[in-house]
Amino acid sequence: MSNRRDERYAIGPPIEVPGGADPMYGMLRYPGSGYLPRPGENRPDLSPWARLARGQPLGKSVNLAYNSNSATSQPISILQVSGDDADARQLIVTLGQPRVLSLAFSQTLAQSNPTNLSGEQDNAEMLERGNFPGTASPCAWPPFEAIIEWGVGGVSFKASVDFVNGSTIALVCTFLRVHGAVTANQADSGISGTSAIYALSAFVGPGFAQSHARKTIYVGSLDLTEESDVFPVPPFARTALVVGQDPAALPAVTVATIRFWQAADGVAGATCVGNFFISGNQSIPVPVPAGAAYASVLSGTGATSRFSIVYDLAI
Repeated sequence: MSNRRDERYAIGPPIEVPGGADPMYGMLRYPGSGYLPRPGENRPDLSPWARLARGQPLGKSVNLAYNSNSATSQPISILQVSGDDADARQLIVTLGQPRVLSLAFSQTLAQSNPTNLSGEQDNAEMLERGNFPGTASPCAWPPFEAIIEWGVGGVSFKASVDFVNGSTIALVCTFLRVHGAVTANQADSGISGTSAIYALSAFVGPGFAQSHARKTIYVGSLDLTEESDVFPVPPFARTALVVGQDPAALPAVTVATIRFWQAADGVAGATCVGNFFISGNQSIPVPVPAGAAYASVLSGTGATSRFSIVYDLAI
């Protein structure tokens, strides 16, 4: 291959070669006489993001088989990126809107590989579909979450983030792993969904988009003046809001106190570090105090109702 300089196509100054030989070039030249790097090749003149990506799959959609009768749901891997620590930078993880495969769950499980099925639909497309196949009611969407692990060097962190109907999360890292799961269940929180195959998707790229990460903890059903068990405050929790889930046609106004504790024994240990009164008439998130490792909800609602705590996350 000739290294003779062609001013029409050369990019960057030539590199002089000792002994009077033809000059060589340190950057790409066209057409056909320059060096074209292979996709994902680690070259110093690539950007930090290009070196970090290195041909890895940066976006993917996977099928999650959700069974509402199961106490747990096994997380399923969506994507993973890893690279050199020197290339650490801010990455944006975008979680897509969950979609459902509109087939009876028993029918999908009969397939040789249900994870390869396609034809998913979102909540708007399912609005007029009537009862979900194989059931006597419309599709009830489970509360999906993304389990995200990220880090730099020998230090990594893990946090769970609600999928909701799409979300973005800002992270600084050189290692990233995203799984999809459903951790809420009927036995513990009264929250479940329709058994089906659901498609969860995510992708990652460089940038500085605003983060909208949050995590919902379902505390179960409470009577008036009844207090819930204590639940761990999620990693990176910044603010919290109590949400009532009264399913009545005329729901009672949500009234509750969220209580933060240093120890898992709650009231018995008297390690309270914060009490915040929350009313449906003035629903405002409250800060998570220093030392708050656990939280509980004390109901002041005049009817039996389910409750959850929605945390905004500092990621």
